[in-house]
Amino acid sequence: MDEMLSKLCDLGNEANKLFASGFHKEAEKKYLQIVSQIRNSKSMDSYLVSKSVLGLLLTAIKSQNFERAISIWVNHSAESIFSVGISGLENAQTSVHDMLVYDFICAYLHSISVNKAQSSAKAVNLYMSRVCEHALELKDKKIMRLALSNWKQHLREVFNQSIPHGSAVELIKYEKKFGEAVPVANIDFPKLSDWQKPDDFREMSKFINLDEHKLKKMGLALGNKGGTARKIKSR
Repeated sequence: MDEMLSKLCDLGNEANKLFASGFHKEAEKKYLQIVSQIRNSKSMDSYLVSKSVLGLLLTAIKSQNFERAISIWVNHSAESIFSVGISGLENAQTSVHDMLVYDFICAYLHSISVNKAQSSAKAVNLYMSRVCEHALELKDKKIMRLALSNWKQHLREVFNQSIPHGSAVELIKYEKKFGEAVPVANIDFPKLSDWQKPDDFREMSKFINLDEHKLKKMGLALGNKGGTARKIKSR
């Protein structure tokens, strides 16, 4: 398993480099290659699966394939690799930085989904408050500026008009804590972290064995969206 872990981490780092260089489709193929190899091994390491799903969410968003991003995000099938990856991202099976990136993604996807405005705004505020709190603790000005800019864009997207004061209270609070007005820029996400599983991570990470019957039911052929897509706004 250690050899497989090392091999797939190398492949994940190749995918990250492609993504950072703007080759999103090529990066997606690498992430899907990792998913395919995990499937064929009949054993899932939650760290590897979570990292793959994080990459797939971002490549889908950057490729403007929003329905695919949301279909991965809301896949709750107990037998789906995507579901395992989402669960891993939400339950500390990766690094703190990966969780931060995932919070950025969740805020973005809530902002484009067709839900009641107040419900979407509440979710956006929850995720972006968490991001900003973490950025303040780290004194990471770059992440803070990115978060505040995204946050403003998300709320504008949700309300499609001026933002009600009640929904902007948390945003205003964190901008005041930051101490400077942040101009709105294009929506973006933090850089993906390297695929390098710490030696002391084994106690946290889970290995999930899959029998052949479950693998057949997953429907994870390359290009298969999986899950039921939540409706998104017309763009």
